[in-house]
Amino acid sequence: MIFLNNASLADEDVNGSSTPLEAVERLAAHEGCHASMDARGESLNEADLVGLTVPASLMRQMTDISIAEFRAESAVRTAGYSGPRHNDDRLAGVVAAMFEVLTDPASADPETFARAAAPICQSYIVDLSIAAAWGEALGPPELSPLFDRGNSSRLYQALQDLPPADVNMDQFNKVLDSLTPLVVGAVLDVGFEWTDGPYGGWGAYRRASDELLDRRVAITSRWYQTQMSD
Repeated sequence: MIFLNNASLADEDVNGSSTPLEAVERLAAHEGCHASMDARGESLNEADLVGLTVPASLMRQMTDISIAEFRAESAVRTAGYSGPRHNDDRLAGVVAAMFEVLTDPASADPETFARAAAPICQSYIVDLSIAAAWGEALGPPELSPLFDRGNSSRLYQALQDLPPADVNMDQFNKVLDSLTPLVVGAVLDVGFEWTDGPYGGWGAYRRASDELLDRRVAITSRWYQTQMSD
């Protein structure tokens, strides 16, 4: 079983404040929103995943994290704090992390590959959710060809259509049910898929072609060169 944890994501991905004091206040507001969601029952726990297959569990966890990060950042925005730091390097980092995983000999082991690929997809989903909360593009135009945005655009829009909070756990589960297929699609945009086996078991698979990966590496390399020359 693969369990995801978003405890450090706010500090790592969202801190875009201009001063140390504002950064602390902003982080407190972000984490306070997570605490409120937990108190209202708007979050998963391990008991909610009992009986699910590994792919279903993983995608549901990513959806839970997506909703939580979107709502926490939406609350931060409403409170008047500054937006997140630019995630341009994070988007390019997804490509670098993919290349590292796909060229690592250890990835020949299916479970090792699955555990290495999951955080890459989670990072992309988090960045997409934060961008949706602020109504911003996911990365600069130069990096827009990195991913097919069809599935990701649908998740982006669905997040923006969410109410600020759910009334009860039943409503939260309905939101999870509706958004999980969109998260699965966004993960496909990254280039991975987790599926159940036809005779039991499960697998994690690369769905991005060599041609697509080569194009992503070329685009990212050109972008990095441009940043260094500025």
